[in-house]
Amino acid sequence: MKPATARVFFALWPDDACAGRLHEIAVWLAAGYGGRATARSTLHLTLAFVGDVAEDKLADLMSAAGQVREEVAPLETAPWRLDRLSYWPHNRILWAGSDGVPPAIGRLAGRLVRRLREKGYPLPVRPFVPHVTLVRKVERAPIRLDGLKVSQPPWRYEQFVLLRSRLSERGASYETLGAWALNR
Repeated sequence: MKPATARVFFALWPDDACAGRLHEIAVWLAAGYGGRATARSTLHLTLAFVGDVAEDKLADLMSAAGQVREEVAPLETAPWRLDRLSYWPHNRILWAGSDGVPPAIGRLAGRLVRRLREKGYPLPVRPFVPHVTLVRKVERAPIRLDGLKVSQPPWRYEQFVLLRSRLSERGASYETLGAWALNR
């Protein structure tokens, strides 16, 4: 019998003000370009996508996160502003990002990926592009959207989390399996 698995990833949750504004933008974009706006409750920034793992490995992932937290905390968690919109045609996603990676977020994501690879998790080697998916399954590709500036409150983050994704006809829902404070 195949062991039970969980689809998991490490992420940052936006604060309430940021999530509210991002959801407004997602609804506006979905109305204009078609597709499914991301639910406010699932807006997040992925730091490291692990994928499907055996449930008996979840404690190992939490241990790795604790080690990373000890390596990076206290982390200078200056507010981050997602200030531009973009579109990835290969997977029909509209997303929000910024022109630069905040050093603290880049360092946290890099340490997580490195620690997980050391533990044998096969994470892909690719540049970290911090973004928040706003609309999936876009029906009409936007013209000249890439780099469009938007007004959004700064994203304040104090912790990172390990999330379990559960998919249904209505989209994804996430369960928080663990959380690690970035400031001591």
